[in-house]
Amino acid sequence: YRRELQANPRAPEIHYRIGRLILSKQHTAQSVAAGRNEMLLELQNNPQYAGAEFMLGELAQEAGQWPQAVQHFGRATQLDPAFADAFLGLGIALLGENNVPQAIPALERAEQIDAQNPEIHRQLAIAYGRVNRPADAQRESALQRQTQSQTQLPARAQ
Repeated sequence: YRRELQANPRAPEIHYRIGRLILSKQHTAQSVAAGRNEMLLELQNNPQYAGAEFMLGELAQEAGQWPQAVQHFGRATQLDPAFADAFLGLGIALLGENNVPQAIPALERAEQIDAQNPEIHRQLAIAYGRVNRPADAQRESALQRQTQSQTQLPARAQ
């Protein structure tokens, strides 16, 4: 990737891929800073790249920086309205800010895009529980268990 970057400094997704490689290893203060820097460089070259915004949201969320996480995940959802994980991240970050009324629509959108993701159902169950919607929370908990068992079936078959 570094050679490609030397040959073409504005190559799309190169900084993103370098950042992902850096962040795929153990997270230290140095590796997180280097990964974040690569994502920011990607956005300088390609401001419309939802993946880099998503990764910046993930890094902010890991650090408990909820407002920054909301900002990056929100931007990722604007750039790619079909990015289920970005809507999930946005919902989780909004829950982290205790902004349940805005978290629910983000999580519901994630569910519309990817109804087979058990984490989306888990987070929706939590959100519905916080706004005293027990029937919805129970439904989502059941969906979480169902989708969890469905995603584990292929592993058992091997």
